[in-house]
Amino acid sequence: MSRETLKFYENKGLVNPKKNDENRYRKYNQFDIYDITTINFYREMEIEIKKIQEIRKSKSINNLELLL
Repeated sequence: MSRETLKFYENKGLVNPKKNDENRYRKYNQFDIYDITTINFYREMEIEIKKIQEIRKSKSINNLELLL
């Protein structure tokens, strides 16, 4: 995955990695990796970013089913 893609996801609020205060490098934890993997799965299904944002904000399975 490209650096630009990760930054794009971050700008869209889909991932929020911690940043090292000294060098400003991003540090992705296991939850970030899971989120990125899930986002990539949705993108492979050709779901647009706006819809992915809605899915990630949805808290119930019923709402998720309606969005998909």
